Amino acid sequence: MHIAKNMHGGWRAETRIDRGDTSLSVVTMKRHDGGISTTAKLERVEGSFYVWGYNDPVQRIEHGKVKATEKKIAELHQQALKEITL
Repeated sequence: MHIAKNMHGGWRAETRIDRGDTSLSVVTMKRHDGGISTTAKLERVEGSFYVWGYNDPVQRIEHGKVKATEKKIAELHQQALKEITL
């Protein structure tokens, strides 16, 4: 897991799990409406590039509106990693 502040000053946690010709990208962050969500995308790996299309699988987990501290984002991200079914 990598956690850092995004360009807007909010915390963002990201995990990438490579699975041969696919990669699972998982991101937890505060949305524009104030809620926190985790989005998981299954991407294809073509050479050294990650390719995602609109028909590729996506799963979103909504965490509601909570204070988006570094600790809370990390905690929700770890929790979501256990719930993802992609």
